[in-house]
Amino acid sequence: IDAFDKYMTAFPDDTIARDLMIDTYINSGRHMGAIEYFKKELARQPGSVEVLGQLAKVALLAGDYDEALRWNLQRVEFETTDDAKAEVFFAIGGMTWSRLFARPDLLGLERVKLADQGLAALAHAARLRPTHQDTFTFLNLLYRERAKSTLNSLVGAADLASAELYRKKY
Repeated sequence: IDAFDKYMTAFPDDTIARDLMIDTYINSGRHMGAIEYFKKELARQPGSVEVLGQLAKVALLAGDYDEALRWNLQRVEFETTDDAKAEVFFAIGGMTWSRLFARPDLLGLERVKLADQGLAALAHAARLRPTHQDTFTFLNLLYRERAKSTLNSLVGAADLASAELYRKKY
């Protein structure tokens, strides 16, 4: 990794070497090394949506959902097209669903808050790309995950009814 660092200092635009270095960081469990590299790149290329996307991806791989969310929210500010913004909002919804699906032990208000965060992102994505079927699929899935959060059967039933509406959308 030290050799990669030295090489990248001399040749910062070599994307092949960069990708190999990042893969090495990730495959060796040294996610912070990859994050530090991309933070330096962000200082070199302020507002780069590619760098912000990489930061979000590596943070998520490192298991830091909150940091991945922060980078994605910054990225959406710099995206220039509705389609690109929708893709970032869709990614936020997807990573939120993944977190909830992997954590059935997460209950109550914490689960609702997280689900609502993903639902809000997907609602933005749906407004920007109203025919994107995967967005509606994830809205359905997130409402189902949200329904698991409560002991109140009426609220859970309402969440499941909302999920069903999105399931039938396409």
